[in-house]
Amino acid sequence: MVAILRKSIQELVCSSTHESPLYTSQEIRYDDLYDPIYDLDIKEALSRLPHEIVDALQRLKRAMDLSMKHEYLPDSLQAMQTPFRSYLQGLKYRIKAYGALQ
Repeated sequence: MVAILRKSIQELVCSSTHESPLYTSQEIRYDDLYDPIYDLDIKEALSRLPHEIVDALQRLKRAMDLSMKHEYLPDSLQAMQTPFRSYLQGLKYRIKAYGALQ
């Protein structure tokens, strides 16, 4: 399910510098779409993050719930969303670099 959602969102987003209505209307960030089951580097990166940041899973659940109900966040909440503010990429690249050294 996550892989399908991730692929469809990747197709909709031309560039990571542009705000996508799909992301903001459903309170989701691109990093939320990574699946720790299929990428062990992501699993390790998530285990090193503070617990406040791991609410990415909650955002994903909420986005799927809103999508299934064909609902969107109110405009006031959509304006507050930061879908392309990454919280995982830097740590992921450090883990990959560390793995390459070993």
